[in-house]
Amino acid sequence: MSKGAAGEQGDGEPGRTLYVVFQNQDELILHLNAGTLDELYSILEGVVRNSRKPERCILKLALAYVAFAFEHPNLWAAVFEHRLAEGESAPRGSRRR
Repeated sequence: MSKGAAGEQGDGEPGRTLYVVFQNQDELILHLNAGTLDELYSILEGVVRNSRKPERCILKLALAYVAFAFEHPNLWAAVFEHRLAEGESAPRGSRRR
């Protein structure tokens, strides 16, 4: 991602570009986390698509789940480590999934 795309102005100061799309940092992180979970779901769905034995499905799901976490540690950490500020609720629209 280029500096401009990340919202940084040419003078090195953070820009407001991301906040045209997202209300705040929480909404941005929740959006990224939703994409991470969508990707994981797609992977898990694919690994069991043609499996017939439940025991084999569970093993495949577990291995794919752990592999995803190891292959994407920063995305995985964002899913489990991000916390909304006390008293804040998820932005509108983030609860649809």
